[in-house]
Amino acid sequence: MKENKMLPPEIKILLVEDNPGDARLIIEMLRSNSQFEHSVSIAENMKSAVADLSESVYDVIILDLNLPDSSGLATLDIIVGSTERLIPVIVLTGVDDDDIGLSSIDRGAEDYLIKGEVDPPQFLRSIKYAIERKQMMLKLIESEQRLKEEKIKLSALINSINDEVWFADTNGIFT
Repeated sequence: MKENKMLPPEIKILLVEDNPGDARLIIEMLRSNSQFEHSVSIAENMKSAVADLSESVYDVIILDLNLPDSSGLATLDIIVGSTERLIPVIVLTGVDDDDIGLSSIDRGAEDYLIKGEVDPPQFLRSIKYAIERKQMMLKLIESEQRLKEEKIKLSALINSINDEVWFADTNGIFT
């Protein structure tokens, strides 16, 4: 197994899928994996998924859009809202619709995959890349926050100086 510095030692997956046959196939695709260790929890409806998310920490969510107690993009909206966009969500659904796929990405999904059309290597890559993208995005957000804080401190320091301060731009012109 190749080590990847961005991935956790064991990827914790929440599979939100109401169809036991589909859940079994997804788990089999994950078992064919030699790229990363993983554990899977299954939620068969939205209520269970939201409860699991409040009680446990997951690295990625695999989501079917059509559940007994939620359907369509509203399902994605609930999950993304429950995670505050901190956990990558991969939509894996039987609905082959480019408009819904693009809307899913726009609403916070990392990927939109069609059941029966995705093969194990593609599925596993999607999981890895979703986790890595989300981790890079969170690092970028943290860096931007630190930069804003430093800018505020610098501005306060400059404003506290009673002497006149001149700045030179890259052309040597003072302002």
